[in-house]
Amino acid sequence: MDKIINKLLKIPKKVWGIGSIIFSILSLISYGFSGYIDKIEVGNVVGWYRTILNFLPTIGKLTEFKGRIIFIVCTVICIFLFFFSILYKKRIFIIRHQSMSYDLAEIDEKIKQRYCLNEHLLNQVTKIHKGNVDNLALEEIDQMAEDAQKSHEQIAYYGIAHVPLVFRLGYKIGDQNNVILLHKKRNNASVFEEWTKEKSEIKITCKEENKTKKSEDLVVAISTSLEIQKEHLKSLNLENKHIVYFVSNFLGFDNILSYDDAETLRANILYHIRELVKQYKIKTLHMAISSSVAFTFFLAQGFSPQHDPKIIVYHYEQGNYPWGILINGDIDCSYVKT
Repeated sequence: MDKIINKLLKIPKKVWGIGSIIFSILSLISYGFSGYIDKIEVGNVVGWYRTILNFLPTIGKLTEFKGRIIFIVCTVICIFLFFFSILYKKRIFIIRHQSMSYDLAEIDEKIKQRYCLNEHLLNQVTKIHKGNVDNLALEEIDQMAEDAQKSHEQIAYYGIAHVPLVFRLGYKIGDQNNVILLHKKRNNASVFEEWTKEKSEIKITCKEENKTKKSEDLVVAISTSLEIQKEHLKSLNLENKHIVYFVSNFLGFDNILSYDDAETLRANILYHIRELVKQYKIKTLHMAISSSVAFTFFLAQGFSPQHDPKIIVYHYEQGNYPWGILINGDIDCSYVKT
C-alpha cells in the first residue's frame, strides 16, 4: 500500500487538478448540461471547455455514449486524488534520543507540517553512571533500532547523547536511504532543523602514524567539531597501535549541515579506514569522534557488520577517553573501560 501511495504522490497535483476539470466538462456534456459550462466562473473551466471543442468538435455526441458514467467516476477519482495529494502527510518514525541531562529543544515546525510524527523517546539519562553504563541502555538502543526498521516508515533522529550510544543506534539502524537527520545549531537556534541538500567546500584530511607497528588494532580519531589531540588518546595505549587522524578543513559545531557534505566526508573516512584494515589486517577499530550528533549517527550507518572489524567507540570526558562501547558485540561484554 505504501508503494502505491508513494507512486501517486510523485504525480504533480496539477495533473489531478487538470484531470478534474476535463472529466467534469465531459460529464456535463455527456449528460446534456453543456449549456451550464459557460456560467461557471470558478477557475478556467470555460477555457478548457472551448479548447476541448476546438480539438474535438464532435464531442457533443457524448450524450449518446452509453458508458458516460465513466466520466463521473474519473471526475470523483481526480478530485479525491487532488485533495489527497495536498492533505496527505507521510508518517515518520522519529527518535528523540537523550542520555545527557539537558533540556531538548523542539523540532522545526516545517517537519511537523510535512509529516505525521510517530514519536519515540529514548531517554537514557539515568542509565549512564560514572564508570559504568547499564546494559539496559544498550538493550533499549537495539530494541529501538529494531522497532524503527519493523515500522517500515521513514526514520528521523535527533537528540543530545553520548557518542558511543549515538553511534550504536546509527550502526544498528544501518545504511538506509530513508533516514532524516536533525541538527540544532549552536548560534542560539531554538529548534532542531533537518539537514539541507546544499553542498559546501568542507573536506577532510587523513594523517597516519605508527605505520611500522605490528598490530591488529587501529585508533581512528575523527575531528569535525573540535580537534582531537594526541594527548587526549593516551588511555588508548597509542604506542602499540596504528593511528589515523581525520580532520575537517572547517572545524566547528555547525559545519556539517547537509546530506551532500556528510556523504562526502563519510565516503572519504570509510575508504581510508577500510584500506588500512586491509593493509594491516586490523581486527579492532578504536574510534574517538568529535563531531555533531547527527553526523556521528550518519557515520555509524555506513559501517557494515559483514565487512568491518570490531568497533569500539569511546566517550570523551575532561581531556580523556575513560570508557567505550563495543558497537558490534554482545550487550553483556560491550562496556569497555580504558
